[in-house]
Amino acid sequence: MAPETSPPGGATRYLQTTRGLLSYSQLAPLLAERVLRVERDIATGAFGAQALDPNLILALPKRLITPRFMPVTAWIGVPS
Repeated sequence: MAPETSPPGGATRYLQTTRGLLSYSQLAPLLAERVLRVERDIATGAFGAQALDPNLILALPKRLITPRFMPVTAWIGVPS
């Protein structure tokens, strides 16, 4: 069995956001809020009038990450 290892100092990753440079641990609760909003919208039928097609599928990640995380949306190919 391999010995346990820990990440080297400074291994925390950061993302530039409209709220400044945030670590993953700072970013997680902000992203979770957006996930809950989208989940609520799905549960209440907010997308009921839209066809289940590629446009809707592409709109969901955009609702999760923009406008807070614009560099990430470009990276995953979500149109703005």
